[in-house]
Amino acid sequence: MHSGVSRAMLGQIEQGKSVPSIRPLWQVAQAFKVSVSWFLEAHHGSRVVVIRPAAETGALLSRGEGELRPLHQAHDGQGDAFYELRLAADAAMLWSVAVHARRVHLSVARGTLEVLIEGQPHALHPRESLQFEGTDSLSIRNVGTSEAQSFVVIRPVPAPAR
Repeated sequence: MHSGVSRAMLGQIEQGKSVPSIRPLWQVAQAFKVSVSWFLEAHHGSRVVVIRPAAETGALLSRGEGELRPLHQAHDGQGDAFYELRLAADAAMLWSVAVHARRVHLSVARGTLEVLIEGQPHALHPRESLQFEGTDSLSIRNVGTSEAQSFVVIRPVPAPAR
């Protein structure tokens, strides 16, 4: 493993003979590209996690113009976020500015979307995707005549090592 934690220590942790301090836990998390909190989540005992939307889940856009529905398990904002976005014809939404840099990947399943990034419009048609990094607001508009469906994955960009 590329974590820098010795095999002996990993074996003791796996067998429950040792409780790791934060440093080895952080090293292993970095090697697996997950946050330390991932190890503390309760769902790891099961191989299957069913995510059921709560009544307040999803952001209904104004005037019934669409829905932004999370498809990931709720977390503290440190992990990947996965959404389904449906927009009615000529509807738009503005995704607020992120505090930390993130990588956004938007993929269109149905319809035609115009995505405005740093003032530049980008047209996306079915089966096309767009990816960018930054902290800018993201404006998405359905420029088609019927409902558009897309999927959005947002991944935090790790801060550069010092």
